[in-house]
Amino acid sequence: MVSAYEQDLQVVRQCIERLKKNAAAHPFCYFNESDLQAELFALLCPKFSTPCLMTNRFVWGTDSPRPLRDLYSRRLHSELLLAGERIDLAILDTNKIKISVNSRGRFGHIQFEDGNHIYIELKATRTNRSRVRSVPAWKALLAADVEKLNRYTHRCFLLCFDFEGVISESDIPTLTAPAKPHLEVLYFRNCSGRCLFQTKN
Repeated sequence: MVSAYEQDLQVVRQCIERLKKNAAAHPFCYFNESDLQAELFALLCPKFSTPCLMTNRFVWGTDSPRPLRDLYSRRLHSELLLAGERIDLAILDTNKIKISVNSRGRFGHIQFEDGNHIYIELKATRTNRSRVRSVPAWKALLAADVEKLNRYTHRCFLLCFDFEGVISESDIPTLTAPAKPHLEVLYFRNCSGRCLFQTKN
């Protein structure tokens, strides 16, 4: 029997595959990484946007806390701020998120505990101003994200959209090799942006 977490991962992979196909079919619909992130968010929303009751709550600063009203959040979040870094897209295990409230009933902070979270980072060689021109610069960007996601233990995805064919197919394994087993690095290479002149018949 497939677990709920495995079902979540199947949905994530299906949405990633749809984004990959859309980007391959119409690469200039995506001016930058934010366009890719926004579309993937929209693809994931139908599955992961239902409000969930947050049961892991804590009132600090008082020995006699008043009862809290029901708090709801969806599982899918964008630009999730963690300790010193951000995650582009996160699908959270809401049972493993602690909402802390102060003694006056005001929001304090969110604490993320180990659980069945899913983190997704995206990288693209194109911005709306330019493109990544240097192979070492592109590799350094990806290596930094691999290092960041390697620090977690739950399932993570790094989606690399190479619209310019910056690196060759043979170089891709060197980027994925440092990834720990919980991290899936998916590299989508499209060379159509290398030359935009019309081809002669």
